[in-house]
Amino acid sequence: MKSWLLIGSKIVAALWIFVASIAAISLWRTNADSSIVGFFWEFCKVVLGPFVGAGLAFIVNDYVHKERKTEEEKSAARTAAFSIRAMYDDFTNYRYVIRYETASLHQKHSRWPDGPAPIWAYAKPLIFTFSSNSLPDLKTLQFLLAHPEGQVAFTKMQVLERAYKDLANAHTFYIETSEALQNKIENIEPGASWQVDADAIGPRLTAKARDALLAILIRINDEQLYLDTRDSLAQAATAYFKGKLTIGEIAVHNEKLKTENLPSLPEHIAQCLKNEQ
Repeated sequence: MKSWLLIGSKIVAALWIFVASIAAISLWRTNADSSIVGFFWEFCKVVLGPFVGAGLAFIVNDYVHKERKTEEEKSAARTAAFSIRAMYDDFTNYRYVIRYETASLHQKHSRWPDGPAPIWAYAKPLIFTFSSNSLPDLKTLQFLLAHPEGQVAFTKMQVLERAYKDLANAHTFYIETSEALQNKIENIEPGASWQVDADAIGPRLTAKARDALLAILIRINDEQLYLDTRDSLAQAATAYFKGKLTIGEIAVHNEKLKTENLPSLPEHIAQCLKNEQ
């Protein structure tokens, strides 16, 4: 609103000066020597007219440029908010898949007579895609660095981007390792003990499978990072755009995906995670 009033006042002032000048010149032209007035009149048309027109054009173009720049920056902030939401959705869905598969395998493994299944036995190939399109374009958010709140938000966006990529890379390693593990298990006689299985698979692959699963389970505890990054972006947008842009909340709407409703981890795996952290 203030920007409209400012540009309007500038235009009105320029027009008032121009109209007043024309009126004064016209009055003088009526009462003064015609040759002098004619010369001065032509001078005003040639010199003052273009000057006033150029001034008005500059003011309008400057305003249009600033408005276009502001809209582009708002669009970049909204797009970043959607990127955070997309990454958060991937995170919560993947977390549920891993926890659900681990809990399902625990029920299956609990029927074995020789005690709790080793952690490597919970590694299982699964299909999930992390989209690179979900990543924010940080170059378009550099304007936020003009404010302290924007600097905090920009830094958190960088950290979140690395965390999301790290989770995707850990998933790739997990899939490769679990597929190799399953190929080995297929050649083992059914009903063998966990120790027999481990000996047949080999210590290197069982260790890789264990580490791959634990790496995933550790990384799916980063939910607060997504929420904090969204909050920081919202604060930065409020400071930069002076309250003219609101960044929406992100939340889990599917009840089964909420942290408190996730399937529980087997006790020995949960204890191992505590030791790892």
